[in-house]
This record gives sequence, structure tokens and C-alpha cells, in this order.
Amino acid sequence: DENWSTSLELGVASSSGTYTSGYSSSALNNFSTSIGLRYLFNSERRLYKPYGIRLKGGFTNLTGDNDSRDFETTVYHITLDGVLNIKDLLKLRSPDWPDGFNLFVNLGVGFSQYELWDEARYSDVNDGYIFDGDNLVTINFGTTAEYEISTDFSLHLDLTYSLFTTPD
Repeated sequence: DENWSTSLELGVASSSGTYTSGYSSSALNNFSTSIGLRYLFNSERRLYKPYGIRLKGGFTNLTGDNDSRDFETTVYHITLDGVLNIKDLLKLRSPDWPDGFNLFVNLGVGFSQYELWDEARYSDVNDGYIFDGDNLVTINFGTTAEYEISTDFSLHLDLTYSLFTTPD
């Protein structure tokens, strides 16, 4: 079924908040991976698939940079997103839109859990700290550029911002 797609994502992640004093991290040494499943619904014309849902899970490994004390933190996450296919939403086709390219935007909510090593704590979540094993609500939004190499394989660049908050 052409409406379903799966993804395996490998990349880097960056933290936009602050850490406990003496700890810092940069994107180049933070590994991130996830797997996803996306379903795009057909519109009434059965040609366009402008909206859908995506279930995604994975982990991010945060480590200290050169200016930081040594630490390692792993963030596990699972999210459910609503997805809009901009190309199909605006009914763009050649020559107005390059063949093989798609652009998606996503907005969703999920669950995350931190596994902390050493004494590193991520601060600035509701003016407190995240501790080992803390459960967090994740609100994320982003955009994904996709290039279809074939009908069965595509490459994409996913830029998603995730906001973590405590469920309290």
C-alpha cells in the first residue's frame, strides 16, 4: 500500500537548554536514532495525500563537549505526530515542483524518559531539574524534506524541535 512508509533515521541532536553548572554539549557529538511508521490518508480524488499520522520512537545520546565535565545522558522517546504533505496540500506538480521532492510538516506529542550517568542534570524544565528516570511529556514540531530515489526508497532531512515538560 503506497499510503504506508517506514523510516530509519540516523543523525545528530542538539540541546537548546542549559545544563547543570560545569556541563555542556554540542550537536556534533550527540548521536540520535529512531524508527518511524507513517500513514498518509487519501483525499477525495485519491491522487493527493495531503495529511497523515506518524508514530516514531528512538533514542538520543548526549555527551559532554570539550568545555564540559565528562557525562553521558540517554533520552528515550516515542511520539505520535500529525503530518501535512505540503506538496499535496497545495497540489503542486511539475513543472511547479521538482519531481521526487516532498516537504512535510509535523506537530505531535509524546513521552520521553531520561537515563543519566554521572552527575549531569538537564536544567530549565519548569525551572527545575530532570533526574534519572524522569518521565516527560514531549511536544514536537518540525519539517522534513524528502527525496524519492525510487518508489521503495527515499532520503530525508528531518528538522524537529522537541519541547520537554513534566506531566505535573
